[in-house]
Amino acid sequence: FKNLALKKPAKGSSVYLANFSTANKAVDGNRAAVYLEGSCFHSKTGPPNWMAVDLLDVFTVYYVLLVNRADCCGEQYFYFHKQTFIE
Repeated sequence: FKNLALKKPAKGSSVYLANFSTANKAVDGNRAAVYLEGSCFHSKTGPPNWMAVDLLDVFTVYYVLLVNRADCCGEQYFYFHKQTFIE
């Protein structure tokens, strides 16, 4: 499979720590799952929280791989919903 989101524009509803856990960390290709290693997107607490990636083209997507934090807080990912759309 090819990573269609790799290095593509990503946005998030908020950032937990400015310049450290921005949405572009989710598409940097680094699967490190420990927050302090600097490759995790993390929004501020409280809904609505979201993250979006612009694939810059139209694709048929067969598979989505999401890597959750391994150091803690995995339960915060519980209410995750994936939506795909063309804008």
